[in-house]
Amino acid sequence: MRDQILCDIRHDADVGELRRQATAFCQATGFDEESLGRVAIVCTELANNIIRHAGSSGQVVLRQITETAVPGIDIVALDTGSGMSNVERSLQDGYSTAGTCGNGLGAVQRLSDLFDIDARPRHGTAVICRIWSRPHPDLFPSPFITGAFRLPASCEEVCGDTWAIDQMDERLCCLLCDGLGHGIHAAEAAEAAVTSFLQARGEPIVSRLEQIHEALRPTRGGAVALIEIDANSNRLIHVGLGNIAVRYRHRGQWYHLPSRQGIAGHIRASLRSSESAFEPGDLLIMHSDGLSSRWDPAVKPGLFERHPLLTAAVLCRDHRRGADDVAVLAIRRSEPCDNTF
Repeated sequence: MRDQILCDIRHDADVGELRRQATAFCQATGFDEESLGRVAIVCTELANNIIRHAGSSGQVVLRQITETAVPGIDIVALDTGSGMSNVERSLQDGYSTAGTCGNGLGAVQRLSDLFDIDARPRHGTAVICRIWSRPHPDLFPSPFITGAFRLPASCEEVCGDTWAIDQMDERLCCLLCDGLGHGIHAAEAAEAAVTSFLQARGEPIVSRLEQIHEALRPTRGGAVALIEIDANSNRLIHVGLGNIAVRYRHRGQWYHLPSRQGIAGHIRASLRSSESAFEPGDLLIMHSDGLSSRWDPAVKPGLFERHPLLTAAVLCRDHRRGADDVAVLAIRRSEPCDNTF
């Protein structure tokens, strides 16, 4: 079964179809009746909002969360409509600009275990919701908040760009891979990279990339970048092969981390890692070349303070190249006692 479903929302009939797909998607991973009901209401309200306020020009993406002991689902609604002039007011029950009772967005927020929104006037609306299949156990505070989003190329059902996250207490290691081209063979290369990355857990990231290179030899190969962040030492280590873009914000300034030229699995240069400071409040963005590298943080005030999943989704919506797969991974170092998300 696919771990992600993309639904275009253009007509009223798409609302019911999204609800049916979301319910079936969640039943397969063991959602109870109460959680299934929440998923159905959230999807219905988000899709109706696209129909009413965005000129039927939006998408809802459903992604299974299977990396934790309790399965869940991320629901991401994106549109290119007129946005909102006052988000806080729009979340209040009884407020509406479309002649409805005005309880939809507030209900979505209440029914979600995680909720965040970006809705700048004339720039569209993006909403993320996370719903767990059953009550989620309390987790120890993490020094990292992560979010990733991907979309396949136009006319493709599978995405050849993917990511993996490996966290051990205060240390986070992550991979972003862009399988060469797109379609099923690109996806096979990307999944081979993920498998190798996870099998080499605990090894230095240069060694992990070398092993990924060997694992991708039978495939068409791809571009790969690895990041390791140590919260105890406030250090970031990067190594990359191919055109995965890596940008990070440190103390308010943005920097680029270059990768070596090559194709993992086929053409490998001498691999060398680089180190940088990465402190609480800093933010890192990794993305494949399915996203234009010309995005400007100054044009999107406030977006990079939102949940990393919302940041990644909005970057995909606004700057993707439709002819290719795209994946964006965002990581923020948490401030001490930061429980915002």
